[in-house]
Amino acid sequence: MSTTDQLQGEIENLKEEIVAKQLLLSLIASDFPDLVRHVDRWGDHRYESRHANTVVTDVHIVHACGCCADAPLYIWPYLKIGDQQIYAKGIPFYIGDRYGYSGELPAEDWKKTLKAANLPDAILEQVATYFKENPPRFSDYEDEDG
Repeated sequence: MSTTDQLQGEIENLKEEIVAKQLLLSLIASDFPDLVRHVDRWGDHRYESRHANTVVTDVHIVHACGCCADAPLYIWPYLKIGDQQIYAKGIPFYIGDRYGYSGELPAEDWKKTLKAANLPDAILEQVATYFKENPPRFSDYEDEDG
């Protein structure tokens, strides 16, 4: 590929980025006037808005750490508009902890936390399903109290 072709490709990519930013700008002005950019500890950028809290439709469920046996479990509820994800204000929401390397321990107040953030029942149902599918697996040598 020639340098000219490479530069033309970069220009096309920038044009696509401009279109995406224009869409985001129109969202800020209309549906999500309180939209802010959330930057996590890894430098990843996400947009969040309190106006999204009641209309989010999907959720990312992730651990804070991939290697720790007791890593906190968080959800990132979002609404997808085109290629852009708009997250609920308050991300990430703590919902529990990994139990060893086999299952999850829900936080006692996870439902209350999500309801207080005005997240839709569909999001609570997705989290409940996740917990149901990933119960803590206690060994023969250990009970729930440790």
